Amino acid sequence: MTTVASLGTPRTAPLRKRQQGTVKVSTTLPAEDIAFLESYAQRHDLPSRAAAHHAAVKSLRRAELSAQYGDAYEQWAHTGEAAAWDCVVGDGLGQASDHA
Repeated sequence: MTTVASLGTPRTAPLRKRQQGTVKVSTTLPAEDIAFLESYAQRHDLPSRAAAHHAAVKSLRRAELSAQYGDAYEQWAHTGEAAAWDCVVGDGLGQASDHA
């Protein structure tokens, strides 16, 4: 058995495999969230609520990745590495049209 955390208290439940690489889970959500997922799936021509749920997870991943890129840039800029690359920023620019 694997521990599955739902919105609320964690519980122990078996995870049932669906397709290769997917796992079926049970989630308790407020009715308005379910209505939103159903509406979203319909508006975006998705086959199911699960597909809308998957789209939401992908969106959260992108948002988190964007924040991580921002943090990495800030860290890089403050280490002095950004200044070291400033001397090559213009290399090659403007020359592509000369070769066309």
